[in-house]
Amino acid sequence: MKEYQIEEKYIGVRIDRYLRKEFPDISLGDIFKSLRTGKIKVNGKKVKENYRFLSEDCIQMYLEIEERKKEKFLTLSSEERAGLEEGIFYQNQDILVYYKKVGELMHKGSSHDYGLAEQFQSYFQNKDFHFVNRLDKETSGLVLGGKCLKIVRELSEAIKKRTIVKKYYIIVEGSFEKEYFSLKSYLKKGESRVLESQFVREDYRECSASFQVLRQKAGYSLLEATLETGRTHQLRVQLAGMGFPILGDTKYGKRKAKRMYLHSHLLKISDWEKEWDTGIPADFLWYFNNK
Repeated sequence: MKEYQIEEKYIGVRIDRYLRKEFPDISLGDIFKSLRTGKIKVNGKKVKENYRFLSEDCIQMYLEIEERKKEKFLTLSSEERAGLEEGIFYQNQDILVYYKKVGELMHKGSSHDYGLAEQFQSYFQNKDFHFVNRLDKETSGLVLGGKCLKIVRELSEAIKKRTIVKKYYIIVEGSFEKEYFSLKSYLKKGESRVLESQFVREDYRECSASFQVLRQKAGYSLLEATLETGRTHQLRVQLAGMGFPILGDTKYGKRKAKRMYLHSHLLKISDWEKEWDTGIPADFLWYFNNK
């Protein structure tokens, strides 16, 4: 039998998730079976897979297991490290607010081995670091990350409860008669793009956002959007659907530009009374001052 004192970062975490992270060689089926048969206990008692750890809990494992291998991190170049440091907008011991540039990838994928998440895990030497919101490759602006599982969970819950405010600056094709308007529709991920419906449909998720028109010139408009939900490509799809595609969005629009003019400028955590704002990017203002 081996016994492990639960670290503070795992307080409030489900036991099955802890085991999957700390002992990746144990299958999920074996985890459930071991909990059911008492081969894995907490404080000497059997618990279910949804048990959440409390302070000072100890876990007993009556299994032949290999100790978790030491975490491997990316090797960052001096240029990559300098780029990360340049983009740090704010940080403390718990969170990171990063200013993502156009072209930067948030996570590793099929066409790339790593993204900002993996780079910051290496930078902090901390596999528990995770971003809780994400931006498309072509979108710039603020993203929020937590440096431990407890904080990541709290931030993720705040996003679900909509107590984290996210605002965007956008340049779209077309002009508006109203200064304020709202959009509500239903979105579903397709094979290559997000699909939109104006009516409730199976597998479609409700999406809403509100907008203020800030400037208009030569058939283009600068908007500020406040997200009420956060779905993949939500603003891109909804604005294109009403006939006002985002300038430079070649997936849902047609007109090419130097970039896609979508920028996440404000993050506000209401419960923590914290707020960060980048202001309007210079290239957005240049477009209206020189068009």
